[in-house]
Amino acid sequence: MKFVKVDEKKLNRICCSILQAIRQVFTDELICLVLHGSAIKGGFIEGFSDIDLQLFLTEAAFDEFGLKLSRAITLQKLIGKIDLNPIKAYYIQLIYLRPPQIPLWYTPPLQRSFKVLYGELPKVIWTKAKDEVLSLFCEKYTGEVIESYLRNVFQQIILLGKVPNDCILARKAFTNSINFLKEAAKIGDSL
Repeated sequence: MKFVKVDEKKLNRICCSILQAIRQVFTDELICLVLHGSAIKGGFIEGFSDIDLQLFLTEAAFDEFGLKLSRAITLQKLIGKIDLNPIKAYYIQLIYLRPPQIPLWYTPPLQRSFKVLYGELPKVIWTKAKDEVLSLFCEKYTGEVIESYLRNVFQQIILLGKVPNDCILARKAFTNSINFLKEAAKIGDSL
């Protein structure tokens, strides 16, 4: 087994067929379709890897049990006929999501690891990610530690406004702010 780079033209043709099937079943409910995983970011293994997709649909596509069963079956029949042999993918993995009710287990796609095939990613997924990063950051730096640190940074910024030509203070405030953001980014990357 070895990793291969997926032929982009062949992958695009397959994705177009998938999108066509989705649009046929969810004409009015389709919000966004996202391709992610090894087909995009690398690490694809012919005969083993799948095509990972996230399908965002409006509330009308769901009932109290989840995606309406008749629609799910119809879509499965359509995408089951799509030939994946050109890129030697094993199967299509399709996750159905309904914003704003994003499940707790959901993690938004990472930069440069996804491609929007249709529509626009719902903003609620990024809000969820930012909230998780902030929560993890606050768990790491709880109570007085984070309050003291933030108070120090903000005091320096306030002083900077009062003493506009103080380059040393400006550099210190800027450096502290950058360090704070770097720590938050490290936690965000670990999600």
